[in-house]
Amino acid sequence: MKKVEVYNKGINSISQMRNALFLPYIKIENTNLYKQFIANERKVVLFENEYYKLEIMDHLLSQVHRDILDVVLNRKLIPLEGDRAYVSFHINSLLKELNLHNGKTDRDWVKQKLEELKRVNIKIISKKDEAKETSLYNICDIARYSEKLEQYLLVLSTDYLRMLSQDILVNYSNYLPHILSIEHGVIKAFVRYVFSHTWVNKTVDSVLLEIEVDPKTMGKRNYQKIKKSIREYDFLIFGISVLNNRVKYKKMDDIYFYNADNEIKKRTNIPVKANQYPRSDEKSELISPYKRTNIPVKRDSS
Repeated sequence: MKKVEVYNKGINSISQMRNALFLPYIKIENTNLYKQFIANERKVVLFENEYYKLEIMDHLLSQVHRDILDVVLNRKLIPLEGDRAYVSFHINSLLKELNLHNGKTDRDWVKQKLEELKRVNIKIISKKDEAKETSLYNICDIARYSEKLEQYLLVLSTDYLRMLSQDILVNYSNYLPHILSIEHGVIKAFVRYVFSHTWVNKTVDSVLLEIEVDPKTMGKRNYQKIKKSIREYDFLIFGISVLNNRVKYKKMDDIYFYNADNEIKKRTNIPVKANQYPRSDEKSELISPYKRTNIPVKRDSS
C-alpha cells in the first residue's frame, strides 16, 4: 500500500525518459529499425554501450504507447497482492484525453496499443557479467475489460513497479495535455527528455542523439528535416528555448521529482539520505527490476 502511494506521485521516471525504450516515433512501422526488428524474429537491440545493452522483444514501443501510459498512470493506482497494482478506466475517457474519437476504429486501435504494452518483453544485459546480471521484465500483466468493474483494467507487473521503486519519478501532469497534442513523435520525446532534468544547456544535435535520433541510421536528409521541425516548433508552453542550435531549460515549479526509494522509506520510518534532483550533466541509469545497476548511459560533452 505504501509503495503504491509513492507510485501515484509520478507519471513517468527519469530512466524511461532518457533511454530508448519508448522510441521517438508515432508510426514505428515506417522505420528501418522496425524492418530490422521483423527480420530478426521480433527482437532488436535498442541501445548498446560498453556497460550494457537494452534489448526489446515481441513488440516495439513508440511515443504513442508512452502517451497512453502517461494518461493511465495519471490516474490512481490501486494495490494488489503480490506487489502489483492496477488502474481502471473507461475507454471513452482515455480516447478523449488522447484527442481521439469514441468510434469503433479508435476504440479498437487503443485496445490494440494496450495489448502491445502487455506483450512487450524488455531485456537488460550487463556486459560485465551476462550470466548474473541479465534482467527480463514486462510492463503489465493484464490489459482487458473487467465485467466486474465495468471498466478497462491495466495491471502493472511486479517487475515494472520494482523498477519504479529504484528510480526518480517525474510528475509533469500539468503539461500532459500539451504533450498529447503534439503530432510529431520526435518532439514528444524531445520534451520528455528535457523534462527529466532540472536544467539543460546543450546543442540540438546532442539532445537528438540522446533520444536515439541519429543521422547515421536515418540519413542526413531526414535528420535535417527533423532538426528543422525542432527549430521551428514553439516550445514556450514547456519553458524550453531552442535558439541558434542550442537547447536551454530550467525546471519549472510545477514539475516535480520524487526519489521513489526515499519516499518509500519515509513511509516505513527508515532513515533516508537527502533527496537529490537529477542534474543535466548527471549520467542516467537504466534500472534493473531485480537490482539497482549503476550503468551510465552515453553522454555528449556539449
